[in-house]
Amino acid sequence: MLWKDFAEKESCDGCPLLESEICTGGWKCYGGEPIEPPCCCFDNNTDLDEWVSNYWKQQLAREEREDNRIREEAKKKERAKKAADTRRAMRLYCRDELYELNRLQKALKAQEAAERLVSSLADAINITNEMFRYEDRVTVRPNISAEVDRLNALVMDAKEKYEAKRKEFYTKQKEASHA
Repeated sequence: MLWKDFAEKESCDGCPLLESEICTGGWKCYGGEPIEPPCCCFDNNTDLDEWVSNYWKQQLAREEREDNRIREEAKKKERAKKAADTRRAMRLYCRDELYELNRLQKALKAQEAAERLVSSLADAINITNEMFRYEDRVTVRPNISAEVDRLNALVMDAKEKYEAKRKEFYTKQKEASHA
């Protein structure tokens, strides 16, 4: 049915839009701006049955997109939860190695800071002695630098142990998921 045939009736009775519950029937106002019925923008050659069919197809496509978006969000949340649980389990599994690694890294930072301080003080003393033309020169004790090197080696060893433990955890995790 074309809109021009229906528009001549000047009544909403028998309108396919009203029967499909797309339109509420005429102008409505609920205390605000009037709500136009969809037929206000139709031209005379608009096929109402085709328009209703296209409307429901668009509604169905919109609902499918919304459902897909909700499913994707649920999958994303599930993956994030699974990843967080895996990280938590891995940290628990490797806690001794992680504790040792963190402890050694803190000790290394402290020792490097002490070495930088001693080096700065030695430079300041040497500059002062040079300024006053004293022959004495001060150097950083080798045991301070040796301690930094020793801690560096221990940190590298702790990292290797931690990485090995992580690989062991992930291997066990894969074996458990395949079993």
